[in-house]
Amino acid sequence: MGQRRITYSITTHQWVPVKHSGRLALLRGKSLSGLAKRIAKGLKRSPIPAAIAGAVPKAGPIALAGLLVALIASVLVGTLYLSNHSDIQAEAKVPNRAPQNVIAMPKSGGPGGVKANNTASIRLADVEHATYRKSHKRQIRIRRGDNLTSRLIREGVPSREARTAIRVLGKVFNPRKLRSGQFIELTFGIVEMVPERFVGLRFDLENGARTVSVARRGKGPFSAQEVKKRLTPQLVRGNAMIESSLYVAGLRAGVPPAVMIQLIQIYSFDVDFQREIRKGDKLEVMFNNYYDDGGKLVRQGDVLYASLTLRGTIIPLYRFTPPNGRVDYFNRKGESVRKALMRTPIDGARLTSGFGRRLHPILHYTKLHTGIDFAAPVGTPIYAAGNGTITMRGWNGGYGRYIRIRHNDSYQTAYAHMSRLAPSFSIGSRVRQGQIIGYVGNTGRSTGPHLHYEVHYKNRPINPMGLKLPAGQKLRNKNLEEFLGRRILVDRMYRQRAKDVKVASAPKSRIKSKNRRDGDGT
Repeated sequence: MGQRRITYSITTHQWVPVKHSGRLALLRGKSLSGLAKRIAKGLKRSPIPAAIAGAVPKAGPIALAGLLVALIASVLVGTLYLSNHSDIQAEAKVPNRAPQNVIAMPKSGGPGGVKANNTASIRLADVEHATYRKSHKRQIRIRRGDNLTSRLIREGVPSREARTAIRVLGKVFNPRKLRSGQFIELTFGIVEMVPERFVGLRFDLENGARTVSVARRGKGPFSAQEVKKRLTPQLVRGNAMIESSLYVAGLRAGVPPAVMIQLIQIYSFDVDFQREIRKGDKLEVMFNNYYDDGGKLVRQGDVLYASLTLRGTIIPLYRFTPPNGRVDYFNRKGESVRKALMRTPIDGARLTSGFGRRLHPILHYTKLHTGIDFAAPVGTPIYAAGNGTITMRGWNGGYGRYIRIRHNDSYQTAYAHMSRLAPSFSIGSRVRQGQIIGYVGNTGRSTGPHLHYEVHYKNRPINPMGLKLPAGQKLRNKNLEEFLGRRILVDRMYRQRAKDVKVASAPKSRIKSKNRRDGDGT
């Protein structure tokens, strides 16, 4: 019979028979206990010397088999050690060995596979900086109610890295100020030899005027920075003849929507845009456009001067910053246009129902309409009419989503039928005039999207359009002198400035109004 030998497999960590001797049959690929039993069984069948057989008791074959297995294992382990040791010694004798900071990478051997002997050397420093050579970017958009840390974790950033990056970001920018719709660019790359690791983020603010970023170099810590572009202001003057709507007239004349919204807010204290605007009235406005070094328009600035001519009456307003630091708009006498309450706490809306008794469109009987209704698309922002404290917030029967604000001991305002409420406020919160408190909707007893606006004086509803409130701040002494000098300078700039925005002569079809159902209800 041919002889068989056993060997120890490093891959399977088991004894594997190669050949067997005589009648001794060894187990292929089995465990040591199984091997011992087979050896014992073979010893019973094999002729052994009488001296050894007499020395072995009944349990002798199993004990002897275990002894033989132990001896074979010790011999093989010693052989493996010497083999590995000789390989290490031989390797140590190889000249020009790569330094410790070099990693041997196998070169491709073509379609046949990899040749282990052909290697390419890459320094660790190169791997650390490979983050920026082999990185890729991903853009995300902030949704309503998003928390930036949680959003990063959902995008695959480890929670610890996400929290660290946001904490560093807070040194240059408050993440809570991110608005819905903001785009953020995430960068992933190789960090500490591991691919797909979070490297940093960046986003633009103010239409690219500011860039905020968080990044790390290699395996170092995160760092944040804010870069402001150098912008060049250019004065722009616009004139428009009003045919039907102030807002539409401004757009047709080329005035940007953001500037028109600001202008309407400025005049909302004194002008009833539904009743006082007539065909033939005039609009004049002056503001700054800001351009970057490449000549690209980045953003529009604030209104510096505006004038409305209503039925021959001129109402000019000037932007001025008094010593208290709060920017405001003043008439030619230095009186602030800001009143205790705004007449219209909404932009671009249309008055559809006034104050007084009327036939209710849903209940079909005559009752007192305790406020005024402004029709506007769902989602149009609603502003606090004045400084005050929120005393009621939430669902209020037929009023739908509702907010009430107490301004002082005498005046309160109420806002109804909103689609949603601004999440930053709750009952007891202080609000400032002009802050967004909610958005136009069609909730409650309503026939269409609109804002129902009420003013209460000593707990009784009054007509907001008939409200007569005293003027706000009046400039005096040195402040008045400084303002008058500023007013003269602005008037001169307006006269000398060429008309960068021309009065439109385009047909009305250029500005299309959306067909919407006029809101009405409570």
